[in-house]
Amino acid sequence: MKIKSIGDFEAAIDKDFQWRKHEITTIKLALKSARAHQVDVYFRSGVVLLYAHWEGLVKFSAKAYLSYVNNQGCCYHLMQPNFLFFAVKESLENSGKVNLSNYSLFEKTQDFFTTSNTQKFCVNADLHISTKENQNLTSAEFKAIVCKLGLRYLTLYELKEKLIDNQLLKYRNKVAHGESLRDEISDPLDTFTTLTDKVLENLESLCSQLRQAAQGKNFLKPAA
Repeated sequence: MKIKSIGDFEAAIDKDFQWRKHEITTIKLALKSARAHQVDVYFRSGVVLLYAHWEGLVKFSAKAYLSYVNNQGCCYHLMQPNFLFFAVKESLENSGKVNLSNYSLFEKTQDFFTTSNTQKFCVNADLHISTKENQNLTSAEFKAIVCKLGLRYLTLYELKEKLIDNQLLKYRNKVAHGESLRDEISDPLDTFTTLTDKVLENLESLCSQLRQAAQGKNFLKPAA
């Protein structure tokens, strides 16, 4: 992914959001019109799809933002501290196993800071925008991505943490492991409607924050 302009960035995340929203809406409508014997199947399918789009859009939009920042030609010394973290982490990752007594590692880190006035920001988005190995996109993982990008972790995100962890992820994992949800879900349509509304609200807010950050060049330090 290579995004150079603000227009390209906005178009990319808008397009990604729209096709995901269309799929989510389609299965919600299918669940709404489903016959009694179909409800369980549509709900289980919907939960898996909703989680896939939750994780997919968060990661896609975050990587798109980093791609946009990569292509702005900004030197590290002009960047906000969180973007320096990306570079230092990448430098350490590329050095292999971290050994604090390793002098070559010290030299490499020192070189980065001494050349930050001329070295331009360019990082591997795939390295930084990911979840821990074999871990789903929990509310904690989502918060980590939001904060790494220098965005404010909104109150509306906090209010949905239990819904993300105790419902969306829980139900998705049970379906993935072949477990039934019939004893837990008394009203599948109402439950799925609530989940979709709240997840889409989070995703819309994240995209809005990223647009504002890109438009305002919030990745740069304030002018002196």
